[in-house]
Amino acid sequence: MTDISDAAKLTDRVAALVEAAKKAGADAADAVAVRGRSTGVSVRLGKVEATEASESEDVALRVFVGGIGAGLFGSLDQG
Repeated sequence: MTDISDAAKLTDRVAALVEAAKKAGADAADAVAVRGRSTGVSVRLGKVEATEASESEDVALRVFVGGIGAGLFGSLDQG
């Protein structure tokens, strides 16, 4: 998948969350998604000991009902 199609997929997920919150009775809702990648390398005495890589997708959803707000933050990672 390309970065553009990944971004579109995240945008669709966030839009679906906001729509679901409104259908469930929220007066207002907003959400944000964040995708991250990291790479690590451990070196000892000039030699590579280990490498690691990780990716994550996280989302935050904020919902308002009757002037009261609540927020949730979670991972979209599967597994």
